[in-house]
Amino acid sequence: MTEWLFIAVACTILFLWLAYREYRRTNPLFRWGRIIASLVACASLALLGIPLRYERKIVEEKATAIVLTGGFNRDSVDRFIRAQQNRPPIYTTSDQIAADPDMGATFITGVQEITGKTIHVFGNGFSDFELATFNNTPLKYHPPGSVEGMRGINWNRQVIAGNELLVTGTYHNLKKLKVNVALSLLGRTVDSISLDPNQPGFTLKTKPVFTGRNQYQLTVLNGKDTLENNPVPIEVVSPKPLRVILLASFPDFEHKFLKRWLTARGYEVVAKTSISKNKFQTDLVNSSIATAFTLSASLLSKFDLLITDHSTLAGLNTQSQNLIQRMVFSDGLGIVVTADSMGGRGMFYSGIFPTLSYPNTAATINARINSTDIKLPSLPAAGHLHIKPVAGTRALVNDMANRTLVNSGLFGKGKIVFSTLANTYVWSLAEQQGEYNSFWTTIINGALRASQAGESWGTAPLLPVVNEPAKLCLRTDQPGIPTGVTGQQSVYLRQDPSLEYSWEGTVWPRTAGWQQIVAADGTTRWWYVYPEGAWASIRAADKISATKAYALSHSPSALARPAPSQETAEVNPKYFLILFLAACSFLWIEKKFLASK
Repeated sequence: MTEWLFIAVACTILFLWLAYREYRRTNPLFRWGRIIASLVACASLALLGIPLRYERKIVEEKATAIVLTGGFNRDSVDRFIRAQQNRPPIYTTSDQIAADPDMGATFITGVQEITGKTIHVFGNGFSDFELATFNNTPLKYHPPGSVEGMRGINWNRQVIAGNELLVTGTYHNLKKLKVNVALSLLGRTVDSISLDPNQPGFTLKTKPVFTGRNQYQLTVLNGKDTLENNPVPIEVVSPKPLRVILLASFPDFEHKFLKRWLTARGYEVVAKTSISKNKFQTDLVNSSIATAFTLSASLLSKFDLLITDHSTLAGLNTQSQNLIQRMVFSDGLGIVVTADSMGGRGMFYSGIFPTLSYPNTAATINARINSTDIKLPSLPAAGHLHIKPVAGTRALVNDMANRTLVNSGLFGKGKIVFSTLANTYVWSLAEQQGEYNSFWTTIINGALRASQAGESWGTAPLLPVVNEPAKLCLRTDQPGIPTGVTGQQSVYLRQDPSLEYSWEGTVWPRTAGWQQIVAADGTTRWWYVYPEGAWASIRAADKISATKAYALSHSPSALARPAPSQETAEVNPKYFLILFLAACSFLWIEKKFLASK
């Protein structure tokens, strides 16, 4: 400390002496510049001998680890490694990547095995099931570029004999080349379409001529090059022999097209339409009912389903209305009612399906069938209604703003489906038969008793892959705890807490192809497991999306960092040496070249 004081005093005296000389200088040019330069020189000289210290915060950063998944870009990984001070360890959850000696990756089952490091994931990432096993481990995600190929696909997995198989999808074209999408069976193309680069969506259809299970192929070609070749398995089943009554208060296209659609499926149909006061037209298809019939308990007990509209029901006498109400509640008759401008007011189902006017700002209705990827063609919104959800009901069709357009509910032993879509025949006129089929199949199944509609099985994801977990989803109204057996595995189902008719259980399929599931009552259903390489682009896009969402909510920066520590640091003396030399240089140059001017 004494030495520092001596240096400070000596440099101060030196500056005062130099300043006095400059002040007494005859030539006043650059006087103040020389005084300032003298001050800088003396201060720098003092700081060369007196250490200048300060306190700084230190935050310890975690070490880095790399996890490679399928689809990673090697150049991106190499650039990241070069940017690190030390080469980080590389891990992978893929057997194929671990077997590549050039990458030097260590195999792990999941990122939760890596501790004490900031994890950087490259490639397509992980599925929802894999992410669920990571115990909320934080990570940073480096997604690849946009994935080329199929980005969306949907088809009716079960087709009623005589109906069309409808395959819809989108293709993401990065190369901007024209491609051909073809649907084939046993090597024979049944439908195809050419897609321009700016035309991603496509629809293919065919009418299967077989019954049972079979597998179509969806192929994407660029010239003679096959870009994708994926299986499209379907099951063609015989139509159920339903018995349906159609009641209409006047002839219209909606009932006309619906009657044609029902009869094409081999259903027993009785259609009664009022054509004038006290005059009716009765059409019978596959039925032995008398042409001139009246509604009675004995007649309705012979049918499974009544399809009508609100105006027709409201126009019946009180006795007939009470009869229909009793047959639905006590005997389990299914009923489908289409709303009109009155909504559903004044009838026994009014409290179950309260209606609201559709927003005036909406020009069209764009709807989708719930629990599927099926989007319905748009309809004019003018004058339409939507349904306010009520506890105990289940929406079958919603619009894109999640307003309910078709709802279903239990009424005693029976079911009621209430629809606000009254002009669906335009889909059939516009050759959008696939959507028309899907809509009315959903409506009818929603109104049938469980013993008629049967158990509805599905899978999640929609494209289950061999050696990856799949959820078997069951919808049933049967009492008790359902179980099933698929292959050698028993499936124990868990009930959805909010939907009492929905159950699901997880299985690990070990072989690709058709899988049989035997329900507790002995009935058999079929589902399909895809080989590992099938629908790769769709699965890759799903993994990228899932991993992005996970990384966003599990970012390492969101974790609490350790409290920063403090350390004493010393300013490098070289900076003061530079200032001293600069000040001295100015004084010398000024005296040598400028003072004489």
